[in-house]
Amino acid sequence: MSAVDGGARLEGGDSSLVLTIEGYEFPEIVGDRWDSNWLFVRADVEHGGQRWSEIDAGLTTREGDRIVAWSRSIADGRAIDSPKLSFVEPFLGFELLPDGRCIRVRAGYGRAVFDVPVDASALAAFSAALARQLERFPHRQGT
Repeated sequence: MSAVDGGARLEGGDSSLVLTIEGYEFPEIVGDRWDSNWLFVRADVEHGGQRWSEIDAGLTTREGDRIVAWSRSIADGRAIDSPKLSFVEPFLGFELLPDGRCIRVRAGYGRAVFDVPVDASALAAFSAALARQLERFPHRQGT
């Protein structure tokens, strides 16, 4: 789990996910609380001996912030509100498994599902890399 080429990386075994925020879905819309804040996210996945990439308007700015806070809390050993992290669009999903030793990653609307070990420093690097990307795409206030 680390930053690669500006992306935020999670990996375990022969599987990995690199998230890259590509931009706002609707950069010209700034006054709508929903449409102003959807982000295009690229998921680069290696799983089951295959590699693929997919770009989707799969997260809002607030959901990106939730991933950062959730993963940072786990890295820091702090309590989290819920072991599952899901979003309006099911493009991505994360779950801290009951033993607390692995995170289940769901990417590409469930096309890839794999577990990554919880490693505090690697998870902190993932969280920091995603936070740096989100700084370029802040939440835009809506009406």
